[in-house]
Amino acid sequence: MTVCAFKCRGQPAEGYHVCRGCIEAIRAQLREIEAYEQLMRILIRPVVHGDDRRAPVYRSASPANDDVLTALDLRSKYDTQSEWPIVRSVCDLADWIRDTRDELRLPARFSRDITYLRNMIDWLAHYDSIVEASLIIGDLHNRCRYLVDDAPPKRLGRCLRCDTGNVYPFDGTRGICGNCGHVYGGLALIEYVHVDQRFSLDETLAILNQEADRTGDSQYRIKAGTLRQWVYRGYITLTPNGYSLAEIYAYLTRRKYRRNVSGGHVSVSAGHAAQ
Repeated sequence: MTVCAFKCRGQPAEGYHVCRGCIEAIRAQLREIEAYEQLMRILIRPVVHGDDRRAPVYRSASPANDDVLTALDLRSKYDTQSEWPIVRSVCDLADWIRDTRDELRLPARFSRDITYLRNMIDWLAHYDSIVEASLIIGDLHNRCRYLVDDAPPKRLGRCLRCDTGNVYPFDGTRGICGNCGHVYGGLALIEYVHVDQRFSLDETLAILNQEADRTGDSQYRIKAGTLRQWVYRGYITLTPNGYSLAEIYAYLTRRKYRRNVSGGHVSVSAGHAAQ
């Protein structure tokens, strides 16, 4: 059985290197790149302000953004120290396919070249070059999302309930599965949060209080002064990015274990004394 070049669960049709689902996903990214390009041009378009008695005044609709201007300028050059220009990259990718198909190159024009790419995805899917092309398209798509401030939220991990969805930040101190909608609150977040992920003082206290309410365990009912004291004593660390839930949870677990062990020794000794 032929396996999709992207290692997904789909099965490519005969003669194809990727499945139909991946082909349509790449085509959808190209459609969105076209929409983002139009949006970026609106963001940098001058806006007319004035009335019947005064001459109109032109001003930029948003603060100047050199990255957006570079992305939209067909004359932009590739620079290894920065991101590829959007329009230039789309036109060059279209020319690369034309060269491969021995077609005549046309003057670069974004609207025509992005349409040409969408139409050629099916043809390209017959060759292993589809993988390289999809990586370029994916990078351009991510770049567009960043430039228009539409970047996706950072993934925290895979949902333990449905085992298929991803958990994303939700409501500041919680996480939610994008598939089944299960909400992870309190210290359950540390099963997903990256090692370097940290929270502000208010967020940390809110999460700990949520855990205290959920479990009824008063050890999570911690005050700001207590956290500062733990930092001073070296039990946990505080960086400019905030507190680590994993460190706090680990310290509370160690402290609870020591108290339980200490209590056990006391009761055993008392039992021997009674004998």
